[in-house]
Amino acid sequence: MNRLTARRVEILRAVMAFVEEHGRTPSIRDISDAFGLHPSGIGIHLIALETLGYVARDPYRQGVRVLRDPENRPVRLRYE
Repeated sequence: MNRLTARRVEILRAVMAFVEEHGRTPSIRDISDAFGLHPSGIGIHLIALETLGYVARDPYRQGVRVLRDPENRPVRLRYE
């Protein structure tokens, strides 16, 4: 579970693109709709991405903040 799989790279890139386009983090529902997966499946991938240090989940807000890109470089995205 603790490795960056092709699907997790896709999800990470989709989250980054969503932030660039909308100026806010996507909800789990936004991500699950984009991939046609159940929200719990997306949740598993997000937990893995958080464990690996690519995203941070805020328990008080929906969505995730991207910390690192798939190449493991720090990311600075503009969030509202």
